[in-house]
Amino acid sequence: TTDAGATFSTATGVDLAADVGAIISPVKFLDAASIISTYYSYNIGDYVFVESTNAGASFSSSDIETAGNVGGYNDLKVLDASTYMGCYRDQGVGTLRFSKTTNSGSSWTTTLVDGVGLQGRQCSIDVVNASTVYISAGSDSTNDLYFYASTDGGDTWSRTSVSLEAERARYTTIASTNSGNTIYISYHLNSGSAVKFAKSTNAGTSWTVSTIQANGLYTSMTAFGSTVYVGWMNETASDIRMAKSIDGGD
Repeated sequence: TTDAGATFSTATGVDLAADVGAIISPVKFLDAASIISTYYSYNIGDYVFVESTNAGASFSSSDIETAGNVGGYNDLKVLDASTYMGCYRDQGVGTLRFSKTTNSGSSWTTTLVDGVGLQGRQCSIDVVNASTVYISAGSDSTNDLYFYASTDGGDTWSRTSVSLEAERARYTTIASTNSGNTIYISYHLNSGSAVKFAKSTNAGTSWTVSTIQANGLYTSMTAFGSTVYVGWMNETASDIRMAKSIDGGD
């Protein structure tokens, strides 16, 4: 679209292979012509990077990781023109993983974030700077919402339980402000019984958790300082809803 969403052009085929692109990360625009994203190639279980340099007229793709059944529930963030970082799940063994490129996607390094139990459900990543990186994800083993932090650019990770829920925490979205000291996470409970919001003001050391609304699925969030927007699907009414806070979710 070139008119703020009033109209859209016909969709462009990115990868036309059968059963491909089952789970795709949000599209990122580096400039008016450069578009990048990552996706899970359903038919072969690969984690794939895709890019366009002509405003979406055509795309090229390359594998990030192919060993196992990798790439499920992935997310991608851009630090600068050449450095992108992502989180994803190895569907085959249920581990949470991290990917990083420092040459605009020409090559990638991948790291195990959490391999204890079944982890990495619907992860989200936030890149504060070249060293500090945050990930949120639900656990299939314990029903915890977990927060992961790296202070060395993704080489090593620590894990903190944000909240132990009665059901699995799913479809997390993480964002930070105040140089990474204030962190927000939105998520929903597995059955759609609640849309929830977690906040830390000490870089993830401790958390407060609140319920935005009952009966919600598939959360998404963006934050600008203390102004936070959370969107979700209301399961009861089958509509799309959004909540706004101007005090950081307090």
